Amino acid sequence: KLAIIFMIFLMSLSWAERGFAEQNCPQAASATVISLQGNVSFTQNENHSQHTAQLNEKLCEGTKIWVKPNSRLSLALPGNDVLRLNENTVLTLKIIDLNKTSLLDVVKGFIHFISRKPKEVKIESGIANAAPLGNEFAFSVDDSRAALWVYEGGVKFYNQHGSVNLTS
Repeated sequence: KLAIIFMIFLMSLSWAERGFAEQNCPQAASATVISLQGNVSFTQNENHSQHTAQLNEKLCEGTKIWVKPNSRLSLALPGNDVLRLNENTVLTLKIIDLNKTSLLDVVKGFIHFISRKPKEVKIESGIANAAPLGNEFAFSVDDSRAALWVYEGGVKFYNQHGSVNLTS
């Protein structure tokens, strides 16, 4: 009986946590997990313990995401934009808002962004930053280099040493 009571207690904690995110993340300032393969974990702004991501889960601004080896994650952002994260990616959803410039802080990894209409997104990393106004691009960063692919639209790629404007 004690084991059953303990399992019910743990399940209620996970339901309460998910309910918090859904109640406190307005749709215009949240991302939804739309595809998940492998192991992905995250921390919310207020809570520093890591949790395993679940399909259809809402992630608030300030959420830090870890995509583990042999894993992938796709997020639906406000306005039906899609953000795909490959394995070994670590990033924070600093600002995700339909009416503002979205801000992603990429520690390492590879992201692919797709939008049906031009959307301004700012990407920060320790090596280089990108300020795209376009429909589709990919960005990769590790400890020593950053790379950018522009499939549609244009991107300003910059750091403290200078900048370059790229187009598809």
